[in-house]
Amino acid sequence: LTSIALRGATGAIGSALRDQSAALLGTVAVVEYVFAWGGVGQYGIDAMARADFAAVQGFLLLSAALAVVIHMLAALVRLTPRLRIRRA
Repeated sequence: LTSIALRGATGAIGSALRDQSAALLGTVAVVEYVFAWGGVGQYGIDAMARADFAAVQGFLLLSAALAVVIHMLAALVRLTPRLRIRRA
């Protein structure tokens, strides 16, 4: 029963993760800034406040590249004709 449900839900789970990836990246940046956690998100928001355009471009390029990689991985999983779960 589990393999049947998992087989049917794989596409929907991958699509949901793909669709939410960009929103999660933006949310992580805000959380890093609010809680003063050192990270790329805090660096990007500080660069926006300082009007450091080169740093903002680098932050946006990194975020966009990560979103593209997530979208490509989700597309590869979706396009794989048969993902079989082998029984032990």
